[in-house]
This record gives sequence, C-alpha cells and structure tokens, in this order.
Amino acid sequence: MELSSKGKWDLLSSPFKLGNVDLKNRIVFQPHFTSFGNEDGSPSETHRAYYEERAAGGTGLIIFESQATHPNGRISRYATNAWDECNIKSYSNVVNAVHNHGAKIFSQLTHSGPDTLMIRPSILWGPSQLDESPTTFRTKKMEIADIEDVISHFAQSARNMVEAGFDGIEIKIGHDGLLRAFASPFLNTRLDQYGQNFDGRMRISLEVIAAVRKEIPSEMPLGVRLCVSEFTEWGYDADYGIAMAKEIEKSTHINYFNADAGTAANYWMQIPPASFDEGSFRHITKKLKSNVEIPVISFGRIKHPEQAESILKSGEADLIGMARQLIADPAYAKKVLEGKDDEIRYCIGGNDSCIFQVANEQPLRCDHNPSAGRELIFSERLITKARTVKNIAIVGAGPAGLKVAEILALRGHTVTVFEKDNNVGGQVLLAQLQPYHVEIYDVIDYLKRATSKLGVEIHLGVEITTDLLEEIDAEVIVLATGSSPISYRHSDELSDKSEMPGSYRNVIQNIDCETVTTSDEILSGSKNPGKNVLLIDEMGSWDGAGTAEFLANAGSQVHVISSHFSIGSSLETANQVLFYKRALEKGISLLPSTKLIKITGTNANLENIHSKMGFQIMDVDQIVVSVGRRSEDSLYVNWAEALTSKQIFRIGDSVAPRMLRDVLREAYDFAFRFE
Repeated sequence: MELSSKGKWDLLSSPFKLGNVDLKNRIVFQPHFTSFGNEDGSPSETHRAYYEERAAGGTGLIIFESQATHPNGRISRYATNAWDECNIKSYSNVVNAVHNHGAKIFSQLTHSGPDTLMIRPSILWGPSQLDESPTTFRTKKMEIADIEDVISHFAQSARNMVEAGFDGIEIKIGHDGLLRAFASPFLNTRLDQYGQNFDGRMRISLEVIAAVRKEIPSEMPLGVRLCVSEFTEWGYDADYGIAMAKEIEKSTHINYFNADAGTAANYWMQIPPASFDEGSFRHITKKLKSNVEIPVISFGRIKHPEQAESILKSGEADLIGMARQLIADPAYAKKVLEGKDDEIRYCIGGNDSCIFQVANEQPLRCDHNPSAGRELIFSERLITKARTVKNIAIVGAGPAGLKVAEILALRGHTVTVFEKDNNVGGQVLLAQLQPYHVEIYDVIDYLKRATSKLGVEIHLGVEITTDLLEEIDAEVIVLATGSSPISYRHSDELSDKSEMPGSYRNVIQNIDCETVTTSDEILSGSKNPGKNVLLIDEMGSWDGAGTAEFLANAGSQVHVISSHFSIGSSLETANQVLFYKRALEKGISLLPSTKLIKITGTNANLENIHSKMGFQIMDVDQIVVSVGRRSEDSLYVNWAEALTSKQIFRIGDSVAPRMLRDVLREAYDFAFRFE
C-alpha cells in the first residue's frame, strides 16, 4: 500500500528518480558502521533484521554501511567484505529483505586507509607515511602496485554487489577512508602522479569511479559520498571540496552526491552531538547543490519533518539523509508520510549508544530505542498482545516507569501509573536543564504522547506507601522508584580508614554539612549556586560535567576534581572533547587525578593521587558532589515479603542506578516478555 503524507509534507513524500531507480519518497537511511558484521567479513542476520526494520518503516532508500573493498581496508573486525565473493548470498539476504517492503538499497564501497577502530590493527595504508590525529599508527606509503590493487578490488567489489542485487553503488570519499586521504593536501604529500597537485590528488578517486562504472550496468546509479569540508585547521575547506565535486561530476560517471564533512581528527563534525543545532550543516549541502548539476543528498542532524521539507523546498538538496533519526525511530518515514508526526520518537543526539558503541567495536544501540540493533528478537514489529490481560500498577513516572507502561499498554494490559511529584520525567527533568541537554527531554515527551494515546492513566502528586498498597486495584505492581544521589561520607563511617583513597576514594573529611550539596539540588534550584564551587566528579558522566557547565553559566567560578585520569571520563569521546573546549572558554578549572583531603575553614586541601603533592583552592563556599547514586528500594524491600496476593517487580534505578539507555532497555525487555 502506498503511503500518503495527507498533503502535509508534499516534497518529502514525493517520489524521486536516481538513474534508473524509482524511490517512493525522499527519505534516505544514511550509511553508518554498525559493528554487526561477522568476523569472517560476512553480513549477519542482525544486519538483515536491522535494515529490514527501516524498510518496513517506509524509508525510500537505504544505503548499506561502508563495506571493505580490500583485505587491507577493513576499519574494524566487524566490517563486511564486499570484495569477497563468498559473501554474495549473505548480502542478497539483506537486499531481499529490504525489497520485500518496497524500499531500494544501495551499497557503499570504501577502503578504510589510515582510519581504524581496532586497538592493534594490521599495517594501515595511506598516500603518505603520515598519521591523522587521533590515530597514533603510522601508515605505509602506498606503492603504485598497491594503488592498482586497490582500484582492481573496488571494481571486483562492485561486481559482487551487482550480483547480490543492490540497486545502486556509492563510493566513499567521505569523512574517513583512503580516497579522502589521497584527496587531502595535508595527508597526501606524494611527489608522483598520485600527488603533487590537485589533479594528482584526485587521480585515484577518478580511477576508482571509472573502474566501478565499467563493472556495473550503465543504467545503475553510481554516487559519491563526498567530504565537502574537513573542518580542521590544517584541512581543506568547502571551496576545495566544491572543486573536488566539480572534477568528479566532470567525469560523467556518477548520478548523485551524498554530502558529508569532518575527519577522524574532529569526528564530532562527522556525527554532530546535541551541542550542534538541528540543521547545522545545511550551508554545506546548499553550497554543494548550488555548484553541481546532479542530485544531492543532505546530511547532518536532520530529524523534524519541518526541517526536511524546508530543505527540499529551498532547493538545498533533493533527498533527505538521516542516520540516527532512523535508528531512533525505524518507522519515522511511515509516521511522517501518514501524517502521524505526534507518534515520532526523535533522536536526542546523545551519541552514547550509537557512536560510542561502534567506536569501541561494540554493536550499535540507541539511548531512545531499546530495540535498535536487536531487531531479530526485540523488534517493535514483533510485539504481541498478552495472552492474559492484567491490571498493572506502576509506581514511578521516570523514563523506566513510562517505558514499561508504554509497552505493557501496547500489549493490551490495563496500566495505571502513580508518581509522587507533580510532573513525569524523573531525573530527565534535571538533566534537560544542563547546557546543550534540552533534547534529552524528547525521551519523556515521546513517552507522554505514547502512553496518553494508549490510554494509560497517570496520577501525579500521589506517593504510594505500604499502607496504600492494598488499596491499589492491580494484580501486578512494578516499582520504578528511581534513585537518589549520594551526598558524602564522613571518614568515621569507614571500618578501616587505611582503605582511603582506594575503594573509598569518595570520602570527604571534616566538612560542614551545610557546605555540601549535590547536582540534583543545584539543578532543581533547591540550592543556589555558590560563588566559588568545588565539584567532585567520580561518576565521570554528565551528572558532573553538565552541572559544572550549569554552574559556570550561573556565574560561579567552578573547579572540578576527579580521581580519574580525566574529567567526564565516561563521556563519549566527541562529547568529552567538546565539553573540555567549552570548559576552558568558561574558565572552569579541570583537575583530574585529584582528591579532596580536607576543608580548613573555607580552603579546600587537595592532593594529586599519583605524586601526593598537595595544594589548596581558597575561599570555597560550596562543594557539589557527583560521586554516585543509591537505589530507592525501600518499598520493594518492605513489600516483597509482605505481599502475597500481588506480583511485585522492580525496574530501572530502583534495581541499580544506571545510564538512561540501560534503564529504558530493561523496561522494554521486561514489558516485551511479561506474561
């Protein structure tokens, strides 16, 4: 059945033709590494289910993630090998699954060159023996025979992809990989025919394009993912990128460009987190589109249909490229085109589960969508009605409580939620107040919309106690009572003071209790920010880092200490780098490998945990501790033994304090399987 936007998003829902391929709408699932591949280089069943989910969700075009075209060109142990004929059948399984839902699928081909995610990679190839930060591995300067071998393998890979049934081919000269390294004046210092000048640097890309075009049907679409600007001090800018585009287009071999930007040295420009506004890269796509004749796919934090339609209407691009938004909501296209915008689950741009996972060669996940990367078992399309419908009460309307309510209601249960506060959201209500974190509230906004549509009753300002329990008309009670912050421990609580600062490195000695507060109290407004604040960051998360920025924005002088090697040690790498940049701009003092020894008057006595050298911060009027959280589990402990007529379960932080992605996944899995 053809989907209709009901006239709301006319261009986004309209068909488009790339070469001989008819796309049913303008929504493109951008290629991105997933770490789903088998170690032998073959696509997995997880791949098949993952891409099929987006096809079933109405996406017009899917571009399968970067595939290695050469044995030496794998960015990860879990990259798939397009050059290997043994993988054709596995690729065909993915293609057929996508085609079954009326979507088209292209194959992106690349050689990873100097880029790698592996801790100990084999020899990396590059145009010159020059590494690119943050990579610390020196490359082999490729010989002419190596270059010829790479070109031959690109052609062989294209043949395999045609046989596998892909509808088109895309060559990556993008934010990573060998071809962009050759094109880069900084990375390519060769003095032969593959360097020296612009023509030399472009030569391998043009030869690869020509070789691939020769091996695929003349009418098959061939595109290029092009890094238009490297966005580094040493790299090329958009003017150079446009010159590259014109040179490639002049070859007459390609049918479209897929816009891209950034490098491994600043990969927050490749995959911008929430500190970048939606549509931050529209100017790049616009510049590319205005300088070429062939179609252009947009990129860069596009998630709302209003933004997508605006890009198309303004002529900045012909198609709308999305990756993380379609990870967060595989049915985005279907919802948009059916006019069900109020059902969309929007990407929050956190990067903690998608990018952070794959950067460490772990399978892709999503903070907001617990089924992402687990579609074989936990696809939302596999959710079934419960065999026996039950009345279920949920205590707590934070993210875990709301998520379990959504899925239980979706399965047909009668669900009632009780929340002691006057608003739903739990800790997310505080997290959204931190600078650049407002989008995290999209999690709660979506769950409010979803539970309302499913008829879930939510009672606010109702604190459930043991006395009220028997009055609840429910067969099942799920406790999602969250957690509270650990404030501090006096040294006399320790059974053995010699354990400091090892397993008790959070200990704060001899402190006036009125001086100490928590991130929760600062963000909620129950405590006013001090003038000269010492913040102790032992969690390594946004709880400390984000609160430090919040305090600095409020006018506080902030000093952040941690026993870890870095402040915000658990943050995704790009987010950590960007936090450091902002912290320096805001005058936040960052002191890793440091512990608080004691407070003398208003002076904080600190010590480097390695050198044991001591120093002071004078006139401290507030200490904010971010050292961990404790489960609010008293209701469970008290009720578990007393209740015999009701089933009782607990989820989320009430079991163990964890990250947002973990409690949402636990809630989803519980509700998915509950009978």
